[in-house]
Amino acid sequence: MCMGVATAKVSDGCTCEREQRDEGKGGRDGRSRSRFVRMRTVLMTALAMIMECVPMAVGLGEGGSKKKRLLARAVIGGLIF
Repeated sequence: MCMGVATAKVSDGCTCEREQRDEGKGGRDGRSRSRFVRMRTVLMTALAMIMECVPMAVGLGEGGSKKKRLLARAVIGGLIF
């Protein structure tokens, strides 16, 4: 999975750099833009996962066993830190 993320990051960076160069701008602008876009998607995914785990972490709903609560808290902690 890590290799897929790294490959996607490099591919996005090269694509944005090429688009910026075609528009007459420097390649550095494309790289910084691709970093912003990639970071935004990673943060949005992590935030969605945290929001999904909060009800389980506090024991709301059906099946709020202690093991699930502990797992949800571990997942939330891992995503934050």
